Order: sequence, then C-alpha cells, then structure tokens
Amino acid sequence: MTGILLGAAIIGFIVYLALDHILSRLQLTPKARAVLLVEALGALLVGAFLSLSLPDIGWVLRLSFGLGLALFSFSVVSVATLEIWKRWLTAPSDPQVAELDERLEELYRRLEVVDAKIEGVERELKAAARGRDKVLFRKRQLQNEIQRWQRGGGGERIRSLLIEDWSREYEEMSLSELRSRRSQLSDERERTEDSERAETLRVKQAVLELALIRRAGQGPTEEMATLRQKLQDHRAQKAAIYDQIKAVEADLKRDVTSIDQVSGDPPSHA
Repeated sequence: MTGILLGAAIIGFIVYLALDHILSRLQLTPKARAVLLVEALGALLVGAFLSLSLPDIGWVLRLSFGLGLALFSFSVVSVATLEIWKRWLTAPSDPQVAELDERLEELYRRLEVVDAKIEGVERELKAAARGRDKVLFRKRQLQNEIQRWQRGGGGERIRSLLIEDWSREYEEMSLSELRSRRSQLSDERERTEDSERAETLRVKQAVLELALIRRAGQGPTEEMATLRQKLQDHRAQKAAIYDQIKAVEADLKRDVTSIDQVSGDPPSHA
C-alpha cells in the first residue's frame, strides 16, 4: 500500500510539473491545443486499454490505474512534443535575434556619442552666455560712465558734441588702429597730472571701448544662436535614435516571445 501511495505521489508531482509548464510558460495556439487534445485522447485510450488488461482488481483501482497512467503518459508526451515543436519553430529566428542584439548595441553606442556631444554643446552654451553677460555688463558700465561725464560739470552740449566726434573718429579706424589708440590713451592718462584732463581721457577711452564692442558685433549672440541650433540638431538626432531603439526592442521582444510560443506549422529549413 505504501508503494502504491508513493508511486501515485510521484506520478502526481510529474503531472503537476508538466501542466504548470504547459499552462504558465507556453502560449498555446488553437493548432497546439488541437495537438494536445489528440494526445490526451490517445493517452486515455492507452490507459483504458492497459487498465482493462489487468486481472480483476476492482473497478476503483482499475479506474485509478487507468487515469493515472493516462495523465502520466499525456504529461510526458505533451511536454516532449511542445518542446520539440517550439525549438523547431524558433530555430530560424536565432540569427535574427543575434542581428537585432548587434543593432541594439550599435544604437546605444551612437546614443552615448550623441549624449557626449549634447553635454559638450551645453557647456559651450553656458560659457558663451557668461561671455555675453560680461560684455553686456561692461557695455552698461561704459555707457553709464559716459553719461555721468556728459551730464556733470556743466557744458553738457559741448560734451555731447565731443562724444559724437570721438565716436565718428573711432568708427573710421581699423581694429588694429583702435587697439593702438587705446594704448596711447592709457599711457597719456598715466602721464597727465591734470585731473580734469585725466577724466576726459578716461571717458574718451570708454567711447573707444564701446567702439571695440560694436566692432565685435553680435559675436556672443551669434555664437549662442549657432550653439542652440547645434544643440537642437543633436537632440533631434537623439530622439530619432530613441525611436530606432524602441523599434528594435519591439522586434526583439517579439522574437524572444516566440521562443515560448507554439504556433503554426514547423517552417521549412531549406
């Protein structure tokens, strides 16, 4: 009796494992279910035939033996059938999975390169913004300095005319001439002992500095516009790579899922 119970427990455990494998780990299509139904009927016929061939042991034991044998036979045969079928179906997709993996690695490498470019452009953009802010701050300082001199000490009209004359004079100079003139004014300021003359030279130098800033044009602004466009292009490229990654991952997921799915007829390996 103990041997019978132990054997029944072993058979029950094997049947449990087989059914768990079939129901939870495989996706069965109608054709696969039809195959399993045929195998189940075959197992029942085998179990019935063998149980009827036994000597008179009582209908309860005969029925138990037949059902147990049928379940055991069905479990072994069905799992073996589905595993062989699954491997046959998915064998041609293995090279495709490898190809998709390589493609995915390539896309991630490209993504790293684009991320590095984005970080570099962002650093350049911050540096350009700091440079622009410095120029604008210096420009406001010079303008305020010129305006204070123009409005202070009387003779505002004369001082305005002087500023206009200096501005026209500097606009006609080349960049090298402006730099040379700036050095001359600086030297002259250091040599003069007349405080009013020194103040005039300081304002004249401020007008020259403004001319140099104007001569530089929209340098920082143009640089920032170029960097922003470059950043936008890199981000668009990153978004495109992300889209490609999603598409490849979706294809890869379908191929990997097919490994645990029994469907259709076994393909030709010609």
